[in-house]
Amino acid sequence: LIARTMWFLLSVLCCVALDHGVLTYKIDAQGCGKRPLAPTPSSRLAKRILGGEESGPYAWPFMCLVDDVADNRYAMCSGSLIESRNGDFFIMTTAHCVYGSELSLSKFRIRCSLHNKNEDARTQEMTLSGLSIHPDYNANDYRNDVAVFRLAGPVNTTDSLQPA
Repeated sequence: LIARTMWFLLSVLCCVALDHGVLTYKIDAQGCGKRPLAPTPSSRLAKRILGGEESGPYAWPFMCLVDDVADNRYAMCSGSLIESRNGDFFIMTTAHCVYGSELSLSKFRIRCSLHNKNEDARTQEMTLSGLSIHPDYNANDYRNDVAVFRLAGPVNTTDSLQPA
């Protein structure tokens, strides 16, 4: 169920357009979600994750780590790098990861191109310029559990960092 949900979300998130702050969806798999550093289908790492096997380094180039800077003991959540039609970049995550006490951008640190939470020469820390939580998000039952960070500038895309 989790794998099916993940693929559904990726197909919906692929080529997400953000026009004037409103999310619109265009499902167009051509050119979206490319994974140039993913293992080949014959690779041991390419098999389905049933027993919790680790994916290959940088195999999911749109995945990012959303940390709570105030409490650096653990990683908060993941996010996906997305690009609007006009070239702006965003990190889409869940609202329950950012909702609550203080919605200050300085509270969050987003890093992309990580493997096992370890930084290396490929890691990029994102500079944030805004945060929007779905206006109908319900913290009691997690309906509309989506939030979007706006990035302050362009992203240096590489084989290990690409929008979904």
